[in-house]
Amino acid sequence: MFHVILVLPWLIIVGFIVAIVLFGIGLLIACLVGGTSAAVFLKNKVAKKLVLSAISIFALSGLACASPLPMVPLGNLSIFVLPSVLIAIAAAIIKIAKSGEKTASTLENSVLETVLVVFFKFFAIAAWILIVFTLAWFILMVVGTAMEQNGV
Repeated sequence: MFHVILVLPWLIIVGFIVAIVLFGIGLLIACLVGGTSAAVFLKNKVAKKLVLSAISIFALSGLACASPLPMVPLGNLSIFVLPSVLIAIAAAIIKIAKSGEKTASTLENSVLETVLVVFFKFFAIAAWILIVFTLAWFILMVVGTAMEQNGV
């Protein structure tokens, strides 16, 4: 039973990481299909802009989930690269969400306008939370690395 205690937590952690990366890859594939169909079939410019904004946000979310995968060969360097990538993705999500809010405010249907503004605000808030947690994680990693090197 001792080997189960040693192996099982690592299997669970690897399972979570694999699930998140696969979710990100699936989201990217779905956004490619959805973006293509929206660009081809939608004729209304406002609707096309709103749908493509939402699909762009989903694609960036998928990219954030799948971003640890290409950084595996970087090893310890990925500790310093991953936060920069996640913050850049979150900043892009915030910019697209602000653009989507601006476009949604031009709609004549007030219920649809409210729903879309809430949708875009939700993703902007989620991106800000991602930035805060990424910065906190990065600071803890830098402080931990410095303390480890100094023998504290």
